[in-house]
Amino acid sequence: MKRRLASLAAACVLCTSLRALADGPSALDHAAAEALFRDAMALVATHDYATACPKLEESQKLEPGMAKQFRLAECYEATGKTASAWASFVEVADAAVFEGKADREKVARDRAGKLEPKLSHATIVVATPDVPGLEVKRGDHVLGKAQWGSPMPVDPATYVIAVSAPGKKTFKGSITVAPDGDSQTLTVPALEDEVVAVEAPKPPPDITREVEQRVHEESQRQDEQKKQELLVQQRKANIALGYLLIGAGAVVAAGGAAVAIIGKVWYESAGSDCQGSTCNLRGLTTTQDARNLEDPLAPLLLGIGAASALVGVGVLVFSPRVPVKAAFSPRGIAVQGSF
Repeated sequence: MKRRLASLAAACVLCTSLRALADGPSALDHAAAEALFRDAMALVATHDYATACPKLEESQKLEPGMAKQFRLAECYEATGKTASAWASFVEVADAAVFEGKADREKVARDRAGKLEPKLSHATIVVATPDVPGLEVKRGDHVLGKAQWGSPMPVDPATYVIAVSAPGKKTFKGSITVAPDGDSQTLTVPALEDEVVAVEAPKPPPDITREVEQRVHEESQRQDEQKKQELLVQQRKANIALGYLLIGAGAVVAAGGAAVAIIGKVWYESAGSDCQGSTCNLRGLTTTQDARNLEDPLAPLLLGIGAASALVGVGVLVFSPRVPVKAAFSPRGIAVQGSF
């Protein structure tokens, strides 16, 4: 059964190679393939198979050929890639059958037969194969669903197995296959659902703090308005008091001036009752009353009036003033304060 599967795979590769041969490589591809093949053969002669194999692979890709494929199979075998070598020998044998070269077919099948007991196998068992969109990869190669659960010939190595599906977490595992007929199995468990990160809703704004802030600002505004109103009232009261004191001082001062004038008139009217420094009783009385009016009553009234006026002026000048504030609105500019 294994040989039939390998033959079928080799036949498919052979068909591809034959199509490539039918199309034919370009002159540059032919030159590059020939140069790579010669370099590879020189490296094989020195047993540097690790460097020779990639050159043979590239040469075979540029210009496929049965002999070149056989050399590549030998290179794989020398580097321990038993599965690759076995598949390449089988491919050469199938190509030889197609071209009617029985001797090459026999040599290639004998080489493949000797490698078959040494083939190592890897089995990938998928626990939930019916998951929509499930993909199994061994390294960079996608394994078709037909390969799941079946032992597949592989070169001895460590392989990373990645299994993914839409809406599922990707499973990653590894399987190490030893040489000389080793067989390893990796079981892929049921894939877990992928957790979609949902952004937590943002907390609502702190309405309480905002309201408290607005209440505090409104309270400050009202307090400031009250202070302004008190200053305005005090300013008005001081203005009234200042003008009252100035007016009263003017009246008192005017009274003092009138008293002084009356005293002078009285003093002059006593002249008919006095001869020089000698006055009769009426003259003495009139003169004494005039002097009392002129001093100290008149100066006293003038001083009181002047002091009252000065205090009134001081009240007007030094009364508290309301700071000027400007507020802008669609209607214009509103100015509040005293000037």
